[in-house]
Amino acid sequence: MKSTFSYNYILDLTFDEEQIFKNLSSSTKRNIKKAIRNKVSIDISNSYSALEEFYIMNCITRKRHGLPPQPPRFFRNIYDFVLHENNGFVSIARYNEKSIAGAIYLSVKKKLFINMVLHSLNINFPILKLLRLIIADNSCFLA
Repeated sequence: MKSTFSYNYILDLTFDEEQIFKNLSSSTKRNIKKAIRNKVSIDISNSYSALEEFYIMNCITRKRHGLPPQPPRFFRNIYDFVLHENNGFVSIARYNEKSIAGAIYLSVKKKLFINMVLHSLNINFPILKLLRLIIADNSCFLA
């Protein structure tokens, strides 16, 4: 039997960053402040090199789960048909200059979908929440 998990997050981008932050739960605010305090940075790009970095993390994550990685051509197609056409981007979170998490975002009909997310098990930050919130700073991908 195969199980599937799916989450939907709706972030109203008509609000400014301050208002969005104000409406977050107290634990999410605390986690974001912790990441900022610890100088976690998030790089956003639609470059092939960003996708290659994501691919390396993907291979490590899938190996940890006992799964083979998708073939490199799968990610090459994501670049050629999505990222290169400005219909998405890759975000990479870094801590002490080390990549600790990544996500691929796809833009379809003015909606942004998080397609793949992975993170290091050795880092105790709410990276997944941070990666979701970068949408507010990247609404240009929805135009």
